[in-house]
Amino acid sequence: ALNQYAPINGLAELRDAIRGFYERSYGSHYDDDEVVVTTSGQEALVASLKACFTEARRGVVVMEPFYPFLAPAIAAAGGVMQPARLGPNFVLDEAALDAAADATTACAVLNTPHNPTGRVFSESEIDAFASFCERQNIYAVADEVYEHAVFPGRTHIRLADRLRERTISLSSAGKLFSLTGWRVGWALAPRELALKVSNAHTALTY
Repeated sequence: ALNQYAPINGLAELRDAIRGFYERSYGSHYDDDEVVVTTSGQEALVASLKACFTEARRGVVVMEPFYPFLAPAIAAAGGVMQPARLGPNFVLDEAALDAAADATTACAVLNTPHNPTGRVFSESEIDAFASFCERQNIYAVADEVYEHAVFPGRTHIRLADRLRERTISLSSAGKLFSLTGWRVGWALAPRELALKVSNAHTALTY
């Protein structure tokens, strides 16, 4: 009803459509309470970062160069950026990731296809990033809003397929349909982690 608050995680019909989309596109199954619809991909990013943080761990490893609005998202979430430079030809540098992380690190952000370089990380690079997160015992925030910006015959490689229990996957209807004025994003995560994203989302937009 228009005179009532909408469901905090998004309309059931929209969540079902998102779940169906990932099932059809990648064979990835998510339950209803593992989908959080947000007011833009940027808000999904801030809520997801907040979901990863504890009092002692607020560091966020990011790969340089990075999407320019990532820095204010980390600041808005109350985090601290821990940059790791990409290698020559923008190849993922696992040693640089390890050097950037410390005891305060809560999560790392993987953006693929990558903004601003356009780099699509390979399966071996995705595996290396997943291994880094496991080794450091941190969460992963997978910014995949350009997941369909791949050449014909190629398929986007999802980090969550390799690192499901640690990964929050982000995407955006604005990018998916090339309608950037349509400020609808979402986060997909395992149930307990999705609840933390939902709680942060509630505080941001309720």
